[in-house]
Amino acid sequence: AREQDFPAAGTPEFAQLRNAIVRSLVEQAQFEIAAEEMGITVTDEELEKRLDELKDQFFEGDDAKYQEELEKQGLTEEQVLKDLRTRMLSEKIFEQVTSEVQVADADIEAYYEENKAQFEQPSSREVRHILVKTKAEADEIHAELENGGNFAKLAKEHSEDPASAKEGGKFTAQKGATVAPFDEVAFELETGELSEPVKTQFGWHIIEATGDIEEASTQPLTAGEEQISTTLLEEKKNARINEWVADLQKRFADLIVYAPGFEPPPEAETTSGE
Repeated sequence: AREQDFPAAGTPEFAQLRNAIVRSLVEQAQFEIAAEEMGITVTDEELEKRLDELKDQFFEGDDAKYQEELEKQGLTEEQVLKDLRTRMLSEKIFEQVTSEVQVADADIEAYYEENKAQFEQPSSREVRHILVKTKAEADEIHAELENGGNFAKLAKEHSEDPASAKEGGKFTAQKGATVAPFDEVAFELETGELSEPVKTQFGWHIIEATGDIEEASTQPLTAGEEQISTTLLEEKKNARINEWVADLQKRFADLIVYAPGFEPPPEAETTSGE
């Protein structure tokens, strides 16, 4: 399907690919046994529903486009359904294994204290600017502004910064987020003051400070609590499923029998476990 040459038998690339496939097949078999023990199944109705959702997502519900992509990828629908069932089975196992994982308030508070830098807001202020390529052009626009020219109109007509240009040059400058020469001038200006042309790696800027400086601050825990909870819950669930998979592999380690020449080397098994 990728139009790549398959590695020749006997090469390291062939062995690497074969070992990866064998490990995947073994893990799939282990998951299927575990799912049966846990009473987890994927019904034909669930499978068809998920396939229809994927068709809607990627092919706008057009079955002809879906069939065309199958042919392009060299796949049959039977293969697609088999892989989809395996994926859905893994999802259900993940949900059941991690269903009791929770994040305590103490965990959230500890994370906040240990990662406070993530919640710091730098100094900021509202500015507007016009970016042009040459100093001569910057000087000309600066003179026009000094004589009462309309900043927003000139920004829309001349600025090389499309994002701010359509807003009349407006944007929120954050301390340390822009290039140093721009940053320095933007935070030195008095509110309402217009700068002389400022050179940066992007060209020449004319900056006007339209708002007062908002001092740096740190978001309170309440503002980041939901984000922290989501992050920690994902980490805890991943840790729990990794423990479960490791235990599953240990349980089956002495029960796996490979055909001659297909047993992965010990180091490959270790890597998979990690």
